Amino acid sequence: MALQHTDLRFNIERASRGVYRLTRFPISPLGQYMEATLWPQVRRPDMWAVLSHESALSLYDLSDASPSKVHITLPPTVRIRRTVPRHLALHRATLEAREVRIVEGIRVTTPERTIRDVHADHIGGALVRQAISDGRRTGQLTLDQADRLQRELLFQR
Repeated sequence: MALQHTDLRFNIERASRGVYRLTRFPISPLGQYMEATLWPQVRRPDMWAVLSHESALSLYDLSDASPSKVHITLPPTVRIRRTVPRHLALHRATLEAREVRIVEGIRVTTPERTIRDVHADHIGGALVRQAISDGRRTGQLTLDQADRLQRELLFQR
C-alpha cells in the first residue's frame, strides 16, 4: 500500500510566525495582505490588523501607488514585543467600525479613511488628487465624499 500524503502536516505551510496556509489551495494575489493583517494575532486570536495607507490605495486601485511595504494599522493600545517583519509598515490609530470594510476576507480601511491617512502621512498632493479622482470615477467614493475630500485636503472647490 502506497503512502498517501493526506496527513495534515503535508498540507500546511508556514507563511510567517503564527500564520499558516493550506498548500492544496492556490496562493491568492491578495495573500500578502491577508498575511499582514493576521500577523499581530500570534497569541492574540481576537487581534486583527487593518490594511491601510498606500496598501489600501493599491488594493482599491486608487492612484498609481505601489508601496514597497504592506501598511497595516493597529489600535494604539496594542504592543507588539517581537520584531516587525521588514516588509510591514505599522501605523497606530483608533478606527471606527464605519471606517473599516472587508474586501475578500481582508479588513481594510474605507477609501475615504485611506485617502485621509495618506494625506496625513504627507504622501503628496498629486497622489491624493489622483486617488480622489479615481475613487469618484470608479464609484469607490460618492460624489459628496470626493468633493469633501477635495475641499478639506486639497483646498479645492
